[in-house]
Amino acid sequence: VSIPIEVPSPTIALDRVPKKGQVVASKTCSVPIVLEGVDPNKIKTVVKDEKGKVIPSEITLHPEIASPGGISSAISFRPTNPGRVTIEATLDNKPLKGSPISIDVDPPAVKLKGHSTKPVASLKDKVAFPVSIREDVDPEKLDIVVRGPDGKVVDVGKLEGVDSAV
Repeated sequence: VSIPIEVPSPTIALDRVPKKGQVVASKTCSVPIVLEGVDPNKIKTVVKDEKGKVIPSEITLHPEIASPGGISSAISFRPTNPGRVTIEATLDNKPLKGSPISIDVDPPAVKLKGHSTKPVASLKDKVAFPVSIREDVDPEKLDIVVRGPDGKVVDVGKLEGVDSAV
């Protein structure tokens, strides 16, 4: 007697896909995948922006979010521009349940619009950078974080001299 065993197919966790306002250009985004009994290395992903340009992506393991539903992996990518991205995920050249999906990417809260007004001679020098700030962002709630070439935090400060028409 043989009893057929139904193995759940890999699925994009649609209830956990980032919603509008949760994905920002230049920040890494993760889309959870339900994987039960499937090697994550066999999942192939392609993420494209509105113009069809491929955005590098990878399957990342997240044992800390494992649940009875089997969520332990995610498709991770870093969109560079605001707009809509499309995510396609396949196993053995067949789309995962829920694939493809589209996600809206918002512009960053603050974006540099140019270079500093003068060279920086020391960390004590005040330097001005022209920036654009999204309309829905309160400049009073923003902190400025300066990082060195190695990525380590060098200094932290507040925005000064913000023109409300920026």
